[in-house]
Amino acid sequence: VGGVVTADSLREGARVKRGPDWKWGQQDGHGEGVIIGTSPAGWARVKWDWSGETHAYRVGQKDAYDLVFVETKSQVCRLSWLQQAFDE
Repeated sequence: VGGVVTADSLREGARVKRGPDWKWGQQDGHGEGVIIGTSPAGWARVKWDWSGETHAYRVGQKDAYDLVFVETKSQVCRLSWLQQAFDE
């Protein structure tokens, strides 16, 4: 949760934002998007919330990672519950 998107962790419908190797200017509008598919090996296709545009981004191609997963409220609540269960 919240980690770098890789070819192995890639899943359609996942929420993402720009990652550590981002080099695509303002394509994301500094916001979030959703993975809508894969492109050639090592690439993911994302649809951005702010513009509705879709573009392909590196998820391991040439050892570069343009995307990270976005934590949703339900994921944060689930993680909080699990942490409490282990702390008891």
